Amino acid sequence: MDQLIAFDRYLFERINLDWTNGVFDWLFPAITDLHKSPEFLIAVLPLLALWAYKGKTNAMKWMIVLLMAIGIADAFSYRVLKASTMRARPEAAGVRLQLRTHQHSGSSFPSNHTSNVFAAATVLTGAFPVGAPLWFGVAAAVGYSRIYVGVHFPLDVLGGALLGVAIGTILLRIFRRWLGIKSGGGSSRARNSNPSS
Repeated sequence: MDQLIAFDRYLFERINLDWTNGVFDWLFPAITDLHKSPEFLIAVLPLLALWAYKGKTNAMKWMIVLLMAIGIADAFSYRVLKASTMRARPEAAGVRLQLRTHQHSGSSFPSNHTSNVFAAATVLTGAFPVGAPLWFGVAAAVGYSRIYVGVHFPLDVLGGALLGVAIGTILLRIFRRWLGIKSGGGSSRARNSNPSS
């Protein structure tokens, strides 16, 4: 375990201090809290409205499961895992770092941002399988950004990602029939309601 923690800290310092450039210094602080920005809401709300309009009841079902996945991932990460692990964030753990966002308090493991976005990516993949590289690419970028800006260790992000995928997968199985998911793929109705179709 000590070796794993030592490697985790080593990898954090490489990502946060060494593997940097001007583009990353702009990109990752911009996307790490993207969900809080007005621009994000302006971009996403019309897409959700279009999905609801084209997909009708089935689209609303998927949105309910999507919100459930994010809510459960967030609550379980914060209320259960963070409360039980109480891992110090990098800034409080005595590692060298460059903080590229505002200070964070509380436990570091797991990353709530990462668990939430991976839960969302998993559900969106169930709805629109063709978009899986996009959904998980965005999720991975958000997770990586949490390390790059200096507020989480890599193991925090990995734990959050695994938790998010697990919660999303469990909900898709629980609501499989309700969502109309066919065996071996996403919902045919969800695919037919793809805003790009």
